[in-house]
Amino acid sequence: MPSRRSRNNLLQPKGRLIVEEAGDVARSLEIVSSEGISLPRFNDKLILITAMKAKGPIASFDAKLRRQAIERGLVVLPQEI
Repeated sequence: MPSRRSRNNLLQPKGRLIVEEAGDVARSLEIVSSEGISLPRFNDKLILITAMKAKGPIASFDAKLRRQAIERGLVVLPQEI
């Protein structure tokens, strides 16, 4: 059962909860394999694919993820770190 704080965070209009689909997971694994990167970067690829599909911004302080998102034309928040 989610905590009250978790429920409140999910209900905030500032963000959206997006559930990834099996195809998103498969595509992320394909990218990880084709780019020859380590499996820990899988989550980054899944975030990127989900954001591209939703046509929405991502919020991250991870420099590699931010760079990849910008290269793909995504809006990254915060704009500067």
